[in-house]
Amino acid sequence: MAVLSETMIQASLNHVTDPNMMAQYGILPTPALVINGKVKSAGRAPSKSMIKKWLEEEKG
Repeated sequence: MAVLSETMIQASLNHVTDPNMMAQYGILPTPALVINGKVKSAGRAPSKSMIKKWLEEEKG
């Protein structure tokens, strides 16, 4: 949420706790970050700078 606020990127953010939904993405370890349907991180909390990079890449 902090990165979205800092970058002014408009996006919806969902906190998913349903194991079935996480399994659809092949995510076993948590926390995980999925952007535009792509698993960017699983099993660790990425740095703010890495999240910013991924958001910019997906923004195009």
